[in-house]
Amino acid sequence: MTTWERLASVTAGGSTTTITTGTITARKHLHVEVKVLAGASGGQNELNFNTDTGNNYSMRLSDDGGSDGTSYTSQDNAIIGDTDNHDCLCVADIINIISSEKLYISHSVRRMTSGAGTVPQRTEIVGKWANTSAQITNITYQTELAGNIASGTIMTVWGSDDPVETTLNLPAGTIFEQTDDYKYYMWDGTDTWTVMVAN
Repeated sequence: MTTWERLASVTAGGSTTTITTGTITARKHLHVEVKVLAGASGGQNELNFNTDTGNNYSMRLSDDGGSDGTSYTSQDNAIIGDTDNHDCLCVADIINIISSEKLYISHSVRRMTSGAGTVPQRTEIVGKWANTSAQITNITYQTELAGNIASGTIMTVWGSDDPVETTLNLPAGTIFEQTDDYKYYMWDGTDTWTVMVAN
């Protein structure tokens, strides 16, 4: 079973253009949620990894299932959604293998006009950070236009490694009784249960 660990949760206090996790534990799988409150300067919601603001990011995106935008190559941040001064929720899943480019999938929803009479807008993004020498251990959020982030905007990051395989530490000859069908099994001490009695 895979266990997720909350690695960081940071909230903007106002009059800041970025929020950052600081140093987090390296994990093979990362899950990032950013709840953006209206009041930011607009443009796209962006992440950068390990404070890398070089042109090392590439992505494609689609709004409301429309055609993909593919002009987002050699960017200085990873786009995870639009904001345009609306409340927005961005969710990104990242595969964080040290020797591979870091691939991610992001889904976001913008509130648009308040009330049930207006549907929200969705954005789907796939992207990568072209780094093959380090795992992500720091994530920074900002908006495209680098304006102040609305107070209360929050970024939370979870991480997980692959599940650890467990083996039975039982002596050879251990007998197990399965009570629903009255079968008996004997453990061979390596990896096999042998049926001993079957009624």
